[in-house]
Amino acid sequence: MKGLKEHFLLKNEELKLFEIDEMNGIIDIPIIKRTARTRRKVAILTLGMDHTNEIPSELIKSFTSPKVKKQLTLSDQTFDWIRHGWVIREYRLEKDERTVMSEQYRMGYVLFQHIKRIENQRSMENKELLLDWYTNWRNLNPSIKSTDMLRSNLLQILANKLEGIADESQQFVKDNIDRFERVNSTWRFKKQLLFLHFLLALYEIALCENPFDWKQIGARYYRKIGGSKQLRIKKSSLRRQSD
Repeated sequence: MKGLKEHFLLKNEELKLFEIDEMNGIIDIPIIKRTARTRRKVAILTLGMDHTNEIPSELIKSFTSPKVKKQLTLSDQTFDWIRHGWVIREYRLEKDERTVMSEQYRMGYVLFQHIKRIENQRSMENKELLLDWYTNWRNLNPSIKSTDMLRSNLLQILANKLEGIADESQQFVKDNIDRFERVNSTWRFKKQLLFLHFLLALYEIALCENPFDWKQIGARYYRKIGGSKQLRIKKSSLRRQSD
């Protein structure tokens, strides 16, 4: 019931758990509002918990968080969604406690749990990918030996940037951060990670080759056929972030 209280109740509202109605696997939970002098039923939540069926992909795409509110046509299909715990019907009442003032649908508990499992799995996968990058950086063992002072200084700047990102990556894994601050924070994690691999690949090839071609960066780093195509962010985007 904690999720219902957190996402559905407004100020001074509470679930009226002693007056729950159940019929054919569908539960009605009244919401009341208390004031100093009154106690009035203001809404009803209709929900279910029969989670035996597979959740339709359209619901997973539509209800991305408990805050999302949708207008749906009440039909046999909608009742099935309610019964299986995929959506919750919330309707607000007029002051007479009977007339429906508004009706909307929100994410159900079963759908919420399913999406949380997906998010947790994605988080674990992202951590593993980031740890792979961190390991690549730690295993590089760079040694800057260029006699060109400008080139040496630029390589050191890049090395410092990579070291700072490596430190942040450990915080990322520990604290479940969504994306990096040291890399364009408007990018999704997948694009940020690709950029980190680009920086590492750029640093690796710049240590030992001068000059080098753009295609050589990925080819040397991934060391496999098609490696040059792995870094598929637009050149202009990568270069702007590298500056």
